[in-house]
Amino acid sequence: MARESYVATRGTSTAVRKRCSSVAVKRIWAVLLLALCSCSKHRSGVSGLAGADADAAWLATTGASSLARTFRALGLDVTERGQAVLVAGKRVNVTARIDDKVKRDDRNFLAAEFGILVDGKRIPALTTGAIGVDDTPEHARHTTATEWASEYGAPIGFALATQFGGRAHPSATDSIAPLYLRLDVDGQVLFHGPPGLRGNAKSPGEASSDAFIRTIATSVVSVLRTTPAVSEYRSATVLVVVAGTAVTGGECRIDGAVSPELLRAFSKVGWPEGSPSYMFKMFFVGVPRHG
Repeated sequence: MARESYVATRGTSTAVRKRCSSVAVKRIWAVLLLALCSCSKHRSGVSGLAGADADAAWLATTGASSLARTFRALGLDVTERGQAVLVAGKRVNVTARIDDKVKRDDRNFLAAEFGILVDGKRIPALTTGAIGVDDTPEHARHTTATEWASEYGAPIGFALATQFGGRAHPSATDSIAPLYLRLDVDGQVLFHGPPGLRGNAKSPGEASSDAFIRTIATSVVSVLRTTPAVSEYRSATVLVVVAGTAVTGGECRIDGAVSPELLRAFSKVGWPEGSPSYMFKMFFVGVPRHG
């Protein structure tokens, strides 16, 4: 399987290939915007995509299993029923929609939207887009599921589990423990996926350091507090291009909606230097604040 994705710099042991040219950065940037567009309100239909219904059903079922794994890791009793998970007296459903499925040159692309419903109510902030790029349609679908599970499913699952009465953290021996990434910023609890880099940063470790992730999270919380909530859960999607030490482009989202304010906030951050440029991608989930 010739998988292609971001380099996940923390919280995952999956080996992925990294391309470092600026041409590759521009190409993957366009692809990622395609995936992000799966969260927008205005989308074109995809009923003509071959196998889209079967792919969507498989992704939703696989996504539900990923959520069940996070629930179990926090000590909750779980029953899996296809695309649904029964946990703590609640029913959590995962939905999937295929937004694009194409082959370009020798690469297969599959972009999908994932949604979360709790007791039949959709949580807009937890709607996300993931994309898989691989050598066959089946491998691309698997990569889409894997990318969603680590980048989005894990933080979403841990956030939900915490509200459902799960324990504080997974056992250190649980294989999912490295994906339990939690921060408390000014009283706001955030779960996040592993930071992803594509391209060249002079010091990749600096861009994935605990100190820098907290800097990013602080900007996220600041914008969350000035943006009206659409549900009790909050989310932030970070996708920026850095050239030198400056943000030169990107698209950031709050609760699934494009947020120029968040992108502007990141333009004020001192970014680790690119050589010459890289993309930084990350997802945060904010749990409801009580009291």
